[in-house]
Amino acid sequence: LDDKKELTLDEFNFYPNPSNGEFNLQFKGKGKPTEVRITDINGKEIYREELQGFSGSYDKEINLSDAPKGIYLLQVIQGARATNKKIIIE
Repeated sequence: LDDKKELTLDEFNFYPNPSNGEFNLQFKGKGKPTEVRITDINGKEIYREELQGFSGSYDKEINLSDAPKGIYLLQVIQGARATNKKIIIE
C-alpha cells in the first residue's frame, strides 16, 4: 500500500492566507472519518480535530491567534491519504 497517495477533495478553500491566525477552512470530500491537523514546521501539532461522523462537507472558522507567527502545515487526512497546504500566520 502506498501511503503517499494524495487525498482528493472536491473543494478545498482556506482564507485569508496569510492571516493573523483566524481563518476559514472549507472542504468537501468522502463521508468517512476525517482528521484536520495543523503542525508547525518542526512537526509540533498545534491544532487537531477528529471528525468521526464526517458528512462530507466542512466549513468552520479556526482560531490560531495564540500561535506564534510563522509557516504551518494544514493537513486533511482520511485513512492513509492526506492533503497538505501551507498556512502563514503573520
